[in-house]
Amino acid sequence: MNRHFWLCVLTLGIWALFVRKPERSTEKEEQPGMPFSGIYLFGPQHVVVGLQELVERKMLKKVTEGEGGGAVDVLFPTPALISRIMEVQGIA
Repeated sequence: MNRHFWLCVLTLGIWALFVRKPERSTEKEEQPGMPFSGIYLFGPQHVVVGLQELVERKMLKKVTEGEGGGAVDVLFPTPALISRIMEVQGIA
């Protein structure tokens, strides 16, 4: 679309008389195997709940770095999470 626009501008519109205009596809392009993401339906809180569940299941280790107001929570994967990911991917 940009190319068509700029060629029309540069040729003062004459180019558009000789060429068919580009059309946008109206079909929704879906990629097969796209994973479902709950963040679109449930919002960012869905991610927070998922991380909390992984911490409760001992698949993520939560470490607090710093003290007071500057404290930051850092999440590390545990061997249980890594082995589960390898199992699902078919590596193990």
